[in-house]
Amino acid sequence: MPGFAAHLTTLVALREKEAIAFYVNWNSPHNAYHVRCAAVAGSPWAPLTLREWVPTLGLMLPTEAALGLGKHLRKYPDSFRDEDELVAEYCQTAGLSAVAVVPHLLEHCTGPSVAGNDAHGERKATVFAGEAHIPGGHWSAHPCMSSFPSRSVTLPYPFSVELVASRCGLRILRDQSREPVEHPFNWGWRDWAPLIGANPRRIAAALRERTTAAFGGSHAELLAPSKEQSDADHPLNRVRLEVWAAGYLLGLDVSTTAWPPPHGEDPAFAASLRDEALRTWIISGLTQSDALACGTGGLEELVRLCSDAVVCGRRESPQRTGVRSE
Repeated sequence: MPGFAAHLTTLVALREKEAIAFYVNWNSPHNAYHVRCAAVAGSPWAPLTLREWVPTLGLMLPTEAALGLGKHLRKYPDSFRDEDELVAEYCQTAGLSAVAVVPHLLEHCTGPSVAGNDAHGERKATVFAGEAHIPGGHWSAHPCMSSFPSRSVTLPYPFSVELVASRCGLRILRDQSREPVEHPFNWGWRDWAPLIGANPRRIAAALRERTTAAFGGSHAELLAPSKEQSDADHPLNRVRLEVWAAGYLLGLDVSTTAWPPPHGEDPAFAASLRDEALRTWIISGLTQSDALACGTGGLEELVRLCSDAVVCGRRESPQRTGVRSE
């Protein structure tokens, strides 16, 4: 990407005591969501959780920490492939925080995996800078944070909003559960959105309102089917509702989280980062059949839909409606 070395120098000067990741995989369970929250909040920094693996495709460490990591890794045989989990283990032990840059300065290639990870599917950056010009002062436009900011809607555990297999859900990170962080299960948004202060009926109603405003009342059912209409009858309606719910919950989460306001932000550049974060969310989160059914034009319509949902969610106030919806 243009100016890579200059960006590197600036980043090291700003965060010289932390681990800096220049890439986060677009569908990692928690850290990709942290990146998307940062992109929506206008932050060039995404604090990473060390309870998930630390991305190692372009990771910079302070000199002493790098030497300490080398000693830590020597305890394990070369056949052990999950070095990103060992990096997280070391950072926790060393009291070292990790942040990712937004946008990312590196992208994953599409060829065969030299580490034997082909079964993981396509791996791409959550928000890659590409050939875009990063405005001067971007990296200092937001106060540096070393941990995910506090949420006003408190839960016993951290959470992320997921879009996986064309379904939106909440993923809870439980410290003592000993369950793999990448387990394939999440909690469906229709039942569990109240945990983070969202009303599922309001989410669906907001989509109908958006559709009515855009197309008129006669077309509202095209994007927000009623309960009587099955997913099988309206497969793309189902996808649109799931994407809308994901964006809405992301927007609500960001609005109720203590992200410091950015300073000197370029609105157009910030919007491009937000939309790219949503685009990779949708591309990585749809089933292959749904992606093919949508086509390129349909995918871009979903990005616009998700962007509108983020704005809608950010305008809402959290509601404590109980643990489960009716």
